[in-house]
Formats: sequence, C-alpha cells, structure tokens
Amino acid sequence: MQITALQTYPVKGMSASMHAHAHLGASSVMPGDRIYAVLHEMSAPADAPPSPNVTLNYLTLSRNPKIGELQSRFDDSSRLLRLYRQGEEVASGHLNNDAERRDIESFLVEHMGETIRGGLRIVERNVEREGADFSYMGHAQFLSLINLASIAALEEVVGARIDPSRFRANIYFQGETPWEEFKWVGRDIRLGGEARVEVREPIERCAAVNIDPATGAKDMSLVRALFENFGHCDLGVYVRATESGDIAVGDAMEVLPQT
Repeated sequence: MQITALQTYPVKGMSASMHAHAHLGASSVMPGDRIYAVLHEMSAPADAPPSPNVTLNYLTLSRNPKIGELQSRFDDSSRLLRLYRQGEEVASGHLNNDAERRDIESFLVEHMGETIRGGLRIVERNVEREGADFSYMGHAQFLSLINLASIAALEEVVGARIDPSRFRANIYFQGETPWEEFKWVGRDIRLGGEARVEVREPIERCAAVNIDPATGAKDMSLVRALFENFGHCDLGVYVRATESGDIAVGDAMEVLPQT
C-alpha cells in the first residue's frame, strides 16, 4: 500500500492545503491542521468549558454550506489567508494582524448573509480558550486516513466520480480492497520509515461529504448511498500517532502484526 496524498485544513471548513511531505509527532495531529476556525459570536463564549459538541460553535460545511462557495489558500509561515470566489480573489489578510483579520471577518459576514445570525470571529486553536481544538467528540489528537479503494467502491454504486477531498482526510492511501481499513482497528500502521499510528475507529460521515468542495453545491447523497449499499455510514478511519517520523507522498504503508 502507498500514500497518495497528504492534506491539512488550516481553517476549519475551508479548503485543503496539499503537502508533499510532513512530520508526524507522537500523539499529535499533522502540523498546520485545523489551527483556525470561524466562530459564531452568538454561540458559546470563548472561555466556556470544552464541550463534546464544540464544533456546533463554528462554521462548517455540513451546517453552513455557503462557506463552500469560497476557496482558500493559506501560507503557514506568514499566516496569510486568501479567499477566492469563482476564481477571483475577494479577501485576504494576515491572521496574526488584528486589523487584517477583522477585514476578513467582515467579508465573511457579508458573504454568509442571512444564513447566519450575528458576527463571525476567526479564532486560533489553544489560544483564546484553554483546550480549544475545534474537534468533535474527543477527536482532537486524531488524524484521518482514507482508502481510495473504498472511495472507488462508493463511486461504482453511485455511478459518478467522487473527489476524495470531500472526505477532508489528512492521509489518502491506495489500499488493496475496499473497507479493509475497518479490520485494522486496534492495529498499528507504519508510515514510511519510522512514523507509526494506531487505528482507533471508523469515521462516521455527515452531510458535509454531500457538498462539492470546488463549488459548495450539494450535488450528491453519499451518506445515504453508504447506508443503502454497504449498511453503514462510515468511510475512512481515525488514527493516533504513536511514534514520530517523516512521511511523504509515495511512502509505503504497512499494517503491523498484532502483538
């Protein structure tokens, strides 16, 4: 098996950043992944205790599909975020600059229009609220793996090509058979030479996968297709890094024997 793509999502709910290589640290996510999110100002205050439903406070594709009409580009070194709509740049600014960040927030309020109530604020993970991680149900320290063979099986039943980016994974790999990754729960996987992850659980999919990541349009019913054709709503698995190391597109993946 082989790694085919590495992706992070610097701003939760916005576009992916592609990477040729990355360094995995033990018990950590991929560097640069979900470091910002767009907070509803009318939701829970920034200093509220962490909640299993913390993602309800932020813009996400599943609940706020209009955010999908925007494409984003983020430079991690400078913290420059650029937003595009139909190929035209519509807003940009450095997220570590208060004035420029507020300009982007104002644009987002205008763009979202009547689909939201109140203002929006871009917040950084683990800065404005102790323990803030923008995750759902304790998945803060997990990475996600997607088997392209499983996507191919889903494509066959829906009769259309599916952009793998719909599933917003960190690591995509070419497996040998569909759904084999579900059998790896509790097993370790070696990625490249030294990095190792433990498979924790399948990923239950929500309505976000029904949205075209290029246009923001809801054009598929993939959650229903999963359930009706395979008897589950899962695609991909959550993993936790247990040993650090460098990984790269093209690296081999090996499921290790159970001990």
